[in-house]
Amino acid sequence: MLISHPKENNIPEKLLTEHLSNVAENIKNILENLELNLTLISKKELIDLGFNIGLFHDIGKATTFFQNYIYGKMNKCDITNHSLLSAFIAYFFVKDKVKSKIFAFIVYKIIKKHHGNLENLAILGEKDTIYKYEGIFEKQKKDIKTSKNFDELKCFYEKYDINFDKFLELDINFFNEFKSIVSDSDEYLYEFENNDEKSIELFFIENLLFSCLIDTDKMDAARLLSEKYFENNLQELNVNPINYIKSQIKKSELDKNIISLNKLRNEFLEEIKNNNEINKQNHFYTITAPTGIGKTFGCMIFADKLKKQLKNGNCRIIYCLPYTSIIDQNFDEFLKILRFNLKNFDEKPTKYILKHHHLTENIIENRNKKDKDNDNEYIAYKDYLDDKLFVESWQSSLIVTTFVQFFHSIISARNRQLKKLHNIFNSIIILDEVQNIEPKIYKFLQKVFNVLAEKFNIYFLFITATQPEILDKNKKIIEIIDRDKYMTDDVFNRVKLNVNLKNIEKEDFVKNFKQKFKYENSLIVMNTKKTVQYIYRELKNYYGKLDYKVVCLTTNLIPKDRKLKIEEIKTDLRNHEKIIVVSTQMIEAGVDVSFKYVVRNIGPIDSIIQVAGRCNRNYEYGELGGVMDLVNVREYNIYGQYILEKVEFILKKQNYESKEFNLLAEQYFKSLNFEHENKEYLEALCSLDYNYIDKNFKLIDERCYEEEVYVLTTQEAKNNMDRLLQLKEKIKNKDFEDKDLIELEKTKFKLKEYQIGINRYDIEKIKIYIKPENDFESSFYKYISYKDFKKVYDSEIGFNIKEDANLTL
Repeated sequence: MLISHPKENNIPEKLLTEHLSNVAENIKNILENLELNLTLISKKELIDLGFNIGLFHDIGKATTFFQNYIYGKMNKCDITNHSLLSAFIAYFFVKDKVKSKIFAFIVYKIIKKHHGNLENLAILGEKDTIYKYEGIFEKQKKDIKTSKNFDELKCFYEKYDINFDKFLELDINFFNEFKSIVSDSDEYLYEFENNDEKSIELFFIENLLFSCLIDTDKMDAARLLSEKYFENNLQELNVNPINYIKSQIKKSELDKNIISLNKLRNEFLEEIKNNNEINKQNHFYTITAPTGIGKTFGCMIFADKLKKQLKNGNCRIIYCLPYTSIIDQNFDEFLKILRFNLKNFDEKPTKYILKHHHLTENIIENRNKKDKDNDNEYIAYKDYLDDKLFVESWQSSLIVTTFVQFFHSIISARNRQLKKLHNIFNSIIILDEVQNIEPKIYKFLQKVFNVLAEKFNIYFLFITATQPEILDKNKKIIEIIDRDKYMTDDVFNRVKLNVNLKNIEKEDFVKNFKQKFKYENSLIVMNTKKTVQYIYRELKNYYGKLDYKVVCLTTNLIPKDRKLKIEEIKTDLRNHEKIIVVSTQMIEAGVDVSFKYVVRNIGPIDSIIQVAGRCNRNYEYGELGGVMDLVNVREYNIYGQYILEKVEFILKKQNYESKEFNLLAEQYFKSLNFEHENKEYLEALCSLDYNYIDKNFKLIDERCYEEEVYVLTTQEAKNNMDRLLQLKEKIKNKDFEDKDLIELEKTKFKLKEYQIGINRYDIEKIKIYIKPENDFESSFYKYISYKDFKKVYDSEIGFNIKEDANLTL
């Protein structure tokens, strides 16, 4: 009997025919349960295509060469390769079943690359390994034809009305004909030329099929397709926060300071609850409202209302934020809502909610524990890896994640990112603080969103205090609340903005600040980490003597220190301590802090308004009680001259009030035009140019080309790195146990709290401190030792190159 996967510990061999059948059936189930409105292919045809992908994706494993390899009787080599043979056979069997050859090529490409990343159609041509494959193909085909394996396959495919005798027609003539056809495969895209909507639809059809295959293939290989942990989780999810909010209001009803604010917050939530335009016919929604009104609760009311109108409530909610540093506070609120609403929530928490970004551990809570009364160790390393598969495919019913995770999962060529795509389709996507998306890709995303909404039934909610011009104005966009009512209400008219765009040096800024500052707290936001560090040092030297706590906040701090400082800032503000915070724009979105006096260096209008949301945030200083100065300190221009010129053109007055911010934002976004950048991305996507997409599509502009380095600032971090390297060595020498693999994964996760991105230019300057010395160029685990970290890292300001004879900035 042919096998697809060998015996593993207590898990028996996986029969090849069983694996092919399982994958095909699961892909079919996934596609059947999706609501799709496709124009290029009918749903039935898509399901048939997906089913055939599953049936043929591993047929190349039927050679005796691969079987000998999997049983350990033969080393891996060209003739044991199964993906290319499987792809070629699949193309042969589906080519006459599809109305367009492009779909046959897509089947070929998906199967060929199902253990790697998607590539261009052009790569299937002259550069493709198929040109080197002729001799291998002849041997593999002859092997299947003449061995007893042929009869096993024939019997299997007969169950699906597939005449496997047709396999015998595969000969060198067809092989040579295929080489000629595939070289001109790009020609089959011509029918989609000048039709962006159809081209984008084709892109997502390919990615959907690829996602279904790679996720199902991995799950079945791990024997997880029968897992019941997530069963019925989409239908059971209840995110309505109303009753939870009522329980919290009772606890705070004696707090007289927030009565007027709570009244408006309640009106805001009621308006969302009673909006009848929230229905399955409308796919685009916006909430534009001031900071502090309760948008987090509002988006859950919206999601709950819409979800109940969709088919059987069978809809995942994906909530996205721009930064990892602000996810925790929102995630904790969602946890409280779910725990309040769901009686048995704590038995299987990850069934309902998952926090997923690069700093979160891949664990499905209470799925693999020995028992509730025992320790929290996993039974086996396989369980840890299985959890990782579930986490990365977004099986939970509410996903809390980052913009990077979301956008790099829908616009990607990468296997690991695309694995979750099929669970994104038919979902409600909530993009909070959406103004943080780069304006230069607005038009590109607009076209992508249109197709995802109309063809793949995704629902979008954009939340911000400054609604950018991303959505297509020709489409129906539901403004869920009356933005003017809240943006201009006296309760939210909290800040007086003073504008002085005369260019000054950072030294003069510090001098002016010392002369003007007269409050108990202040937030200063600059655009670059180096400017922040300079201002911090100057103010620390001066105000430290006046009993002020001065704090520096940038991504030069390791995540552990950054998180600690944010919590300390919140505590100091609640306790009315004298504090000055100097930060980059990382504090501008979602961080729940409130200052009396705020200074912002010139930047995009939406960023200015977001920083204003940290000023008098809770109305504790009354109407216009917050003071904010917009200045123009000379520093490296991270935004580009075009953006700053637009800002200077729009800000014509010297003074503004919060109630005017909404109009300023509208004027600003309408003035932007990035047609050139949008055109390049769009052309790449429409031509299925996965190589360009993989290389160039970045949600965050990576100007400084940073490398990740661990900074071991504690004895604990040192011990963890020592242990990590010991474990790596044990594994390298094949002298390890199952528990060592688990410990390795957990230790890697612990060390993420000490990891920062350092500019490659600065990396060269501190090269002498980076370990391991003998493998500096290629080591994945670059680190600065506990002994040396103080030479390049300060716990107050983070990464910092000392100015001495050897290391100068």
